[in-house]
Amino acid sequence: MPRTPVDVLLPHRPPILLVEELLDYDPLWADASGRVRDDCPFLRADGALHPLAGIEIVAQAAAALQGALARDTQAPAKAGLLVGVRDYRVAGVLRKGDSFRTEVRKSAEYPPLSVIEGRLWSGDTQIASGSLRVVTTEAVTAGASHAALPRAERGKSMPESRVDARSDVRMLADGSLEANFCLSADYPAFSGHFPGRPVLPAVSIGILAVEIARTAAAEDLAGLTSAKFSRVVVPGDRLDIACARNGSGQWSARAAANGESAAELRFRFAGAPGR
Repeated sequence: MPRTPVDVLLPHRPPILLVEELLDYDPLWADASGRVRDDCPFLRADGALHPLAGIEIVAQAAAALQGALARDTQAPAKAGLLVGVRDYRVAGVLRKGDSFRTEVRKSAEYPPLSVIEGRLWSGDTQIASGSLRVVTTEAVTAGASHAALPRAERGKSMPESRVDARSDVRMLADGSLEANFCLSADYPAFSGHFPGRPVLPAVSIGILAVEIARTAAAEDLAGLTSAKFSRVVVPGDRLDIACARNGSGQWSARAAANGESAAELRFRFAGAPGR
């Protein structure tokens, strides 16, 4: 089967388009490849790809599979939204310029929900694996109306660094951490993600939560135990994130957009128990 450029199968464009080619597929499985671009919005300052970016890579490969199947059957194309993640495990790191391959497989389908098992590879080395929940929809819309508040009331603008939010973190009396931001339209993770009607990749909320927690943990991420994404976030939204460490050393995080629940996550750093 000839390789298919992914940009003909889904609406995303660089720099957020991480997967480049659909290598092979059938109705339940796909093999795709890509390269970590210099302008990738999920790069850390040292050139390493944020470990949670693998979730977006798997999600894009699943979307490419859905686009290929729609093309083959001449069915209307639909947008896919990531609504959940379970048991995402980090085993390695990708860096700027590295090539990668990802395998995705539908393990269950309850329309419009699909359960996707994904693995990310660099050569023969597995970088990450996990289970995603994806919902297909006719269109992507904001989760709520946006109040016309002055910028100063919405929160601090997102930092210029692509994944570093740690300079804006506050520690509360109970030891929990919080930060809030106004997501301006020029925040890098919006660029190319549903062009014309940009929305924040759900995994960006997870990345920000992990970076907030790293102000206290100062360790490498080992995995994301679970994540639930419940609201689309768009430019102009105020995003509030709170993180706390539980007794077992794992972390939980909650995110709200304009006061509405947007995400709940549980994750762990190296050295913490696996569950």
